[in-house]
Amino acid sequence: MPEPVVQLEEPSRGASKLSRLERPEPRGTAGFTLLEALVALAVAGAGLAAIGALANSSLRASFYTERDLAEIESARALARLSLECRVATRRQGLGVLEATALARVA
Repeated sequence: MPEPVVQLEEPSRGASKLSRLERPEPRGTAGFTLLEALVALAVAGAGLAAIGALANSSLRASFYTERDLAEIESARALARLSLECRVATRRQGLGVLEATALARVA
């Protein structure tokens, strides 16, 4: 059975002379098909997976940077301590071996 055609009011004088025909929307056709929903879900899943991989990579880089920074700070502290020991032994007129022996005794 063909769908009924509903004719709208006559167009105004300034409008097109063609009459406007509109077919009523059949019931139950609004929404998405199962295939469209699955494609949208797959695209969203791929996007979330990419974001998760990026966050994981960023977290690892942050961890390694913090570890390297701690190692650099330790090396600087050791260098500063070594310099202070050399300066102190020179002020006392001791050599490195004598200063080391005095440090072990104390």
